[in-house]
Amino acid sequence: MHQERGGSIWQFAFTLGEATCSWSLQREGGSEQWFEDGVLHSVDGPVEFPFERSLPPAISMAVPECLRWWGRARESFTPVLVQRVGDHLLLVTFEHVEDPAFRTTLVVDERDRIARRRIDFGEVTVITGVRRVMRWTRLPRPSFSPLTGPIAAAY
Repeated sequence: MHQERGGSIWQFAFTLGEATCSWSLQREGGSEQWFEDGVLHSVDGPVEFPFERSLPPAISMAVPECLRWWGRARESFTPVLVQRVGDHLLLVTFEHVEDPAFRTTLVVDERDRIARRRIDFGEVTVITGVRRVMRWTRLPRPSFSPLTGPIAAAY
């Protein structure tokens, strides 16, 4: 589930093949994009991209090391605090290098290294379920259940 700053909420499903550097993402309402063989396929047509730059924020949560916040020279956020939340979750707080009051957070599950919650610039993304598969394939059209309220934190 993703909630944008303006309040609109949409659900998504994705598959990720780290070994093949491939992924597919389907949003509620039917829009789909995918990345395969170095090419990003979207409504704008196919475009060549490096794998790390092709990842939408929702999919990069499954590969947190590809998120833009890890203090690389070209990035403007750096991690400043790691807290244990519950038995197997880590809350990582990042702050802007030019304004320490400007922060963003990420909750990472230590068991599978997947980020489950991200709060960034007033937007919230929550991964509610993960299923491992042996081989990457593009998603069949998922069905989404209506959201009936806030998604409870598992910590």
